[in-house]
Amino acid sequence: MMGQLYTEMSIVMENVKFNRATIVPEVGKVEIIVMIQKGSGKFEVVEGDTAIVTGKIRLVTNLSKEKVPFDVINRNIDVNDEEEELDERDIYKELKSRGYQYSGLFRSIRSVSVSRKKGHIEWKKNWVAFMDNLLQMIIFNLDSRNLVMPTGIRKLVIDINAHQQYLQSVTSKEKYVPVQYYKNIDVIAAGGVEIHKVRASEIARKRSIYDPLIEEYKFTAYRDRKIMSLQEILTLSIHITLENIPIMIKMKTIELVDDKDNISTEELVSPVILDILNNLSMVEVNVNVFASRNKLEDIPKGVIVAEPNMIETDDIASFAIGCGDYIDGIRPNTTKY
Repeated sequence: MMGQLYTEMSIVMENVKFNRATIVPEVGKVEIIVMIQKGSGKFEVVEGDTAIVTGKIRLVTNLSKEKVPFDVINRNIDVNDEEEELDERDIYKELKSRGYQYSGLFRSIRSVSVSRKKGHIEWKKNWVAFMDNLLQMIIFNLDSRNLVMPTGIRKLVIDINAHQQYLQSVTSKEKYVPVQYYKNIDVIAAGGVEIHKVRASEIARKRSIYDPLIEEYKFTAYRDRKIMSLQEILTLSIHITLENIPIMIKMKTIELVDDKDNISTEELVSPVILDILNNLSMVEVNVNVFASRNKLEDIPKGVIVAEPNMIETDDIASFAIGCGDYIDGIRPNTTKY
């Protein structure tokens, strides 16, 4: 616009409308054209023949007239002393339960207070990710268990100088920017950014084709020497694994059956694991059995069978299962997991 980089320009956007969402494919690309009218500052983001985003943008120098006045801010601050007790895991576990899957740069909210009015976002030198994390804070504040997407923004202020001044004042390697949500006036602010009056609408979720699953929370002691079934042991192991790796959406398991193993198809562990994983939502299942051809018959559908030499040395799996045991160099006849 003026021969400057976008990282050097303070701007104001107004009346931004997101007309529809754009799906970015895993393979290939989406061509998007941005058009800005000289004079009026009206802009359109076009995909194909459709304007998917519209609004107005302008450069500003006197940002004090664009931001929320300090006296209004002071009247709406009522949680300054509140501890930020929710950490990253708590935040994104809640968002995941609503249907959001965030990772990488777009998973940068580090802490939030219980009232959800204040928190910290890590600055990773990426404006797109930073702005998205601000919108996540707004979504996190909505009293809805449904999937919600922004459809409009009344006003967006980006003060480059104020943002850079704050970052320079932080001496630590990680740059955590405080974020404050003023619910009464519907404004969220962090660093040099203010977002005013975000409008959002619910998106209908795809209906599940599976039967509903009824679960329960049950305490299980580790050292009570209680006899448990293989199904119970595997269920506990899988749930503990998923809880400690919250971003896991793909689980791969490997079961190796040697030619000398005295084991039948009914004694395989993989079908049990498959049943457990199929009852978990949002987990992609990859259950494998490596055994010689004709070693096993009637393998349940969904379990992948391959020759043992097909195992790759750098293969990564959440569970590796083998049968048989060696005692003083001798393999007993009994099968043991």
